[in-house]
Amino acid sequence: MKKVLLKRFPRELKKNLFRYLSLYLLITFSLFVVFSIVDASERIIQGTEKNQERSKLEDGQVTVFMPFTDGQIKAMEEKGVTLEPHFHFEITMEDGSVLQVFENREKIDLYTLDEGRLASGSSEIVLEKRYCSEKGIKVGDSVSICGDAYQVVGVGSSVDYDAPYRKLADMVIDSSAFGTAFVTKESYDHLKKSGSSEELTYAFLLGGMDSAELKQMIKDFPFDYDSVDDPYYQELLKDSYGKKDELVDGINELFDGSKELCNGAKELRDGAVELKDGTSELKDGVVELEDGLKTLKEGATELKDGTGELKKTGEQFAAQIGQMTGGQGDLYGAVTMFAKGVAKADEGTGSLKEGIDEVYEGAEKLSDGTNDLVGGAGDLVDGANELYDGTTELYDGIKELKEKTDDLIDQFFDKGPENITSFMLKTDNNRIGGASGDVFIDRYVGLFAGVVIMVLFTYVLSVFVIHQIQSESSVIGALYSLGVRKKELLIH
Repeated sequence: MKKVLLKRFPRELKKNLFRYLSLYLLITFSLFVVFSIVDASERIIQGTEKNQERSKLEDGQVTVFMPFTDGQIKAMEEKGVTLEPHFHFEITMEDGSVLQVFENREKIDLYTLDEGRLASGSSEIVLEKRYCSEKGIKVGDSVSICGDAYQVVGVGSSVDYDAPYRKLADMVIDSSAFGTAFVTKESYDHLKKSGSSEELTYAFLLGGMDSAELKQMIKDFPFDYDSVDDPYYQELLKDSYGKKDELVDGINELFDGSKELCNGAKELRDGAVELKDGTSELKDGVVELEDGLKTLKEGATELKDGTGELKKTGEQFAAQIGQMTGGQGDLYGAVTMFAKGVAKADEGTGSLKEGIDEVYEGAEKLSDGTNDLVGGAGDLVDGANELYDGTTELYDGIKELKEKTDDLIDQFFDKGPENITSFMLKTDNNRIGGASGDVFIDRYVGLFAGVVIMVLFTYVLSVFVIHQIQSESSVIGALYSLGVRKKELLIH
């Protein structure tokens, strides 16, 4: 029975040869495309990784305002960190394109040459390969930079500029407008005079040290920010730390002013109390004066009454003597003069009494004025006390404000400006691994497409099998009746 089944297989294949051949070619072509995409992506990824390893790719880079001192570099190296300055500046070429100029490297992010060699002479230069391709520059050509001729002795790329973006925030690579260049230290120092401001970037290998620990270590390094020449940085400092100083000075002046105001209010209160005490003593003196003048007034009244009676008596006596002497004689003259003297004395006592009355009235008014003055002094003391209490509360409030402001300033300005302008690990640098980054998605798309194709082919094959079973159902029944087992039919 097996021979019967085996004879059916070639006949079935011959009958549907075109269908089976088409399916085979479709499967083969689809798998070839999938494997090609995945394999090409994997080769680029592995090639990039090997190149990064050969070139000693950095673990990260840090950009600073001021170069590290020898002591700071030594401190980092003692922690196992390998550090190399990758300082650079930009030069605008005659055609408007920009070259970012570096010194030759020895430790980190070593240059990969496609052609030629590294620059060793003062008038030699190595250019980035994409820039050369766009500009049609080859090894041996001469390029003019800032009026000087430089011979191109090498063409290649640096691993930290695998994707040569001019700025990290750029989204598109334009190699016709930007490229990198590597020269000797002598040429670098010469070209720096004509280039833009230098960017002080250090590449580092952690060597087992944690990146966060290294970053904190750099932040803790002493930094004399006043020595930075960058005017924009100084303006930034003026807008930040300058405002801090203004705020501190303003709070201190407000605190000192409130303190002086409080002290002045205290002196005013003490003076008002002394004034009140003085007016009270003045009032007591005026009362004593009034009492004395009252006694004097009473005495003057009695004196006036006495001189009046004496005058009356003298006049009567003079009249009687005149009658007796007929208005003649020494006695009459003496008595008459006495009477006149008494009359004058009466007039004088009258004037004295009037004066004493006026003084007494003035003393009464003075007494009333001193009473008002005592009352006013009391009101002044009350007002001075209220003023002192208010200024004391103001002083306490401003003192509390000063303490909280000091705490706030200490919290936000706990340290001076830091030397770091940027600290970036290689995983965050979109210039690194640009080629492998571009094909990562190709690899995953290829793998996904392979899975989808396998699912579709499985579906197609299942449709073919179902159709075959349905079309051969009568034959299957006959084979069953002849004793063919289910397992043999499934295998067939």
